[in-house]
Amino acid sequence: MTNGHNTEMGGRMQAIGYAVLHIAIPMVRHDAAMLRFAHYRRRFFREGYSYARLQEAFRSRKQPLFRFEFSTAAGALMLACPPIVIFAAFYFRSWVIPAGAVLILSILIGRMAVIYRHRTSNWADALLFGLHWHVKIIPNFLGHIAYHNDKRLGRKRGLMEYRRD
Repeated sequence: MTNGHNTEMGGRMQAIGYAVLHIAIPMVRHDAAMLRFAHYRRRFFREGYSYARLQEAFRSRKQPLFRFEFSTAAGALMLACPPIVIFAAFYFRSWVIPAGAVLILSILIGRMAVIYRHRTSNWADALLFGLHWHVKIIPNFLGHIAYHNDKRLGRKRGLMEYRRD
């Protein structure tokens, strides 16, 4: 099974006329045990790969899945932004450009923290979630690209385990 298999099943049920209700109660507790940054990066690469597969599978439905969970444009921007900012800072010999980029990223992280704040008991956790939400976009984007590349080349990936080391 891939990431999103419960959502995929819900999407299939909706497609044949069933209503899917979600309850806001944790049903399971997963042992992510991501002890290294490589685990985190591989986990969200796999998520991006799965989102791309599910977006394609549900593209023709009334309610396509994962349309809002992932944006390829946001991923491309997050990946391209650091080298562009560094180049521009050296080219124009100005600290204002990287300071502006940090300010914009801080505003985006704060915005996500405000959105997430109702789910946690403190602002530190909400801000950490906001940071996570924007950092994970890069491996998500790379997973998305890998899916489309694999599809183009006719390759199929097996299980993508994120804790292999």
